[in-house]
Amino acid sequence: MCDAVDINLGCPQNIAKKGHYGSFLQDEWDLVRDIVQHLDTNLKIPVTCKIRVLPTVQESIKYAQMLEKAGCSVSSLNKKKKKNN
Repeated sequence: MCDAVDINLGCPQNIAKKGHYGSFLQDEWDLVRDIVQHLDTNLKIPVTCKIRVLPTVQESIKYAQMLEKAGCSVSSLNKKKKKNN
């Protein structure tokens, strides 16, 4: 039994790039939205997301709002930007 599902959309490591996850999904808003919606619809526990700062404050806010609308209960923001390794 678990209390929540946390999606780590902030991992900037090369392994995340190779595996197509973490901060390397932050450019694929439709995919991320679909993942969060699917989890929120099919689970009876909260979905949370860890994200990194996008290039502008406005983009970061818009991204967080998209996650919220998709069903993310809580998002946490890492103040560091994704580095393109």
